[in-house]
Amino acid sequence: MRKVRLPTPPLARQVVVVAASLGVAVLCGAPLGGQAQEAAPGEGLVAGVVHDAAGNEIASVEVTVPGTPIRVLSDGRGAFLLRHVPLGPAMIRLRRLGFVPRTLEVRVDTVFSLPVDVALETLPIRLATVQVRAARRVYTGYMADFNRRKDSNNGGRFITREQIDSLRPYRTTDLLRRIPGMSFTPMQGGSSTAVRVRGQRCAPLIWIDGTPAASAYFDPDLIDPRAIAGIEIYSGIGTVPPALTGPMMTSACGTVAIWTRIPDPRPKRPKGESMKGDPRHAALRLAALVDSLQVYTVSQVDQAAALDTLAQFAPLFPDELRRSRQAGLVVAEFVVDADGHVEPATVGVVTSTHPLFTAAVDSALSGAVFTPAMLAGRAVRQLVQLPVHFVPPGTSKDD
Repeated sequence: MRKVRLPTPPLARQVVVVAASLGVAVLCGAPLGGQAQEAAPGEGLVAGVVHDAAGNEIASVEVTVPGTPIRVLSDGRGAFLLRHVPLGPAMIRLRRLGFVPRTLEVRVDTVFSLPVDVALETLPIRLATVQVRAARRVYTGYMADFNRRKDSNNGGRFITREQIDSLRPYRTTDLLRRIPGMSFTPMQGGSSTAVRVRGQRCAPLIWIDGTPAASAYFDPDLIDPRAIAGIEIYSGIGTVPPALTGPMMTSACGTVAIWTRIPDPRPKRPKGESMKGDPRHAALRLAALVDSLQVYTVSQVDQAAALDTLAQFAPLFPDELRRSRQAGLVVAEFVVDADGHVEPATVGVVTSTHPLFTAAVDSALSGAVFTPAMLAGRAVRQLVQLPVHFVPPGTSKDD
């Protein structure tokens, strides 16, 4: 079987003067993390940013200086830094799956200038763009009432699962301490904590998954924060929604409603195999698989992999970004196996405008189903890149 190689464009004759130093500290701005970098005598630094034609930064671009062992990968913001580059003219090569490789001539001089700005041309290996529109929200599932009340801003205070994940609390009361006006008093020798809302002398009514707790005081710390999906707090009976109003004025001293998580039936990725981590290792593995013909690109197969039209791929628009009406783009990269499933260990990010958008796509890919690529009548593994556009509410036309 003949191996198909990506075309290499002609050498770009553009000459760029980049920062260098003869033993003097050089500050190269954002790509260097804002820190001074030392260059040995006769050597310099080449800093730059790689992006696509639309200006989206590209992660995991391999940047090398031919004839030397110098080799780095661009970070999640497309930034790279080459150290120990000999002074004078030099070539740098940039390569990433899904983009036309590029060779650039630079001159490492003793005069400081702006970092190199490099645009790469996209190759046709991407799937059709998926749009996630933040239209009027439909509330479903066992957390529907919680989400409806949270979005309506009806006077309560809300703690979401995303906030719990970011705070990583040890106890449930660690979460409640972030709510203004809450007070906490040790009781029973310090084994439990009495919670009060806004100076009330009596305990708030505590609900667990829509059911009021026992008539005796319920200690919220009996519930592991890792098991909580959301919490809503109301300071007095005047703000408590009817669904959380207890009998006989039991809500007079406030209400705390705790919603616990239900098990996720989808298989979880092993630790370290998530788009939220550093995607550069996954990109290197993919390049090696493509080079060895263990994985094919769209130009090497008879029928390309595609999203199964009978299965729904629907990333959720993050609440925080939906409320701020923020648009976004994520280009996910992964291998679709011969059975039409995403190989978790290969999932990475080419570009992303926000970590919450990345997380939404990552979660949706766990259940995504594809029609596999076909080559010579058999199903094969294929590398794909899937662009996902997040369109905020009120946008009149597709991007």
